[in-house]
Amino acid sequence: MSVSEVRDQIILQAQGAMALNIAFIGISNPLFSTLAETGKVTPEDLAERTDLGVPCKVIVCLPVKVWSR
Repeated sequence: MSVSEVRDQIILQAQGAMALNIAFIGISNPLFSTLAETGKVTPEDLAERTDLGVPCKVIVCLPVKVWSR
């Protein structure tokens, strides 16, 4: 494998791991149900509505904001 192929494989694996982590957090907390009820919201509003607080904004909501662009 070339360096480029190894890099691409690492990126794909990291994206898969992040998606799985987000899915677990979203299912085990009210994240997905809140998004379904409210639609597009800011990370701050989502953290407030889910009562997940600052960890939500740092760990979950910021990637959601980036992905929803």
